Amino acid sequence: MKRKILIISLVTGLIIAISLSIFVMLSVQNKYIAKDKAKAIALQHAGLNESEVRIKKVKLDYDDGRADYEIEFRKGRTEYEYKIDAVDGTILEFDMDNN
Repeated sequence: MKRKILIISLVTGLIIAISLSIFVMLSVQNKYIAKDKAKAIALQHAGLNESEVRIKKVKLDYDDGRADYEIEFRKGRTEYEYKIDAVDGTILEFDMDNN
């Protein structure tokens, strides 16, 4: 049985049902570092600045009960991929590939 949370809008009186997992995700989302902060951490680690690269992806993701940012960017033929902890900004994974 899926657990639901009912939210009643005080303005419209509409009842909105959302799953408990979505509610939990939304309630903790404001505890995460901003996307721009995660991007800055990756760029600083790579020794680059935003004007030097082409950003391909900055995405908040949830894997194995952990929120992280997946960040991908290129400078020339070099592609960088980062996984940054969304709570404290720790670099969890890093990969650099010269194509």
